[in-house]
Amino acid sequence: MRFMRLGLRQNRLSATLSTWTQRHECHRRRIRQIAPLVGYSPEVIQAAYRIGDSCTNVISPMMSYFGMIFVFAARYDRKFGMGSIISLMLPYSVIFIVVWTIFFYVWVFLLGLPVGPNAPTYLPPPVPL
Repeated sequence: MRFMRLGLRQNRLSATLSTWTQRHECHRRRIRQIAPLVGYSPEVIQAAYRIGDSCTNVISPMMSYFGMIFVFAARYDRKFGMGSIISLMLPYSVIFIVVWTIFFYVWVFLLGLPVGPNAPTYLPPPVPL
């Protein structure tokens, strides 16, 4: 019986991960469509998106490890709930987003360093027809 429950959990996890991958592929396509309109290269937009996404993952109940964190925390404190996890992680999330945003701004706009190999910060203006 335990073996079957473990198999069901792993099946749900693989389905969640494939959904997550598809969602991020959709975002990548959308970034490629928006990048010429904004004037920044897709690499810069992708890096900015990753900063915002990674900083808020820890406070989202949709995070893939949220249930595991909840179970481990509830093992030591029975009154521990979902709000407790979010309220404990919110200051870290705010600190991360502020620090990563400052780091991104300094790296890309003040120092002018590329985000990736041979990646420009700005796209050339479109040629009018």
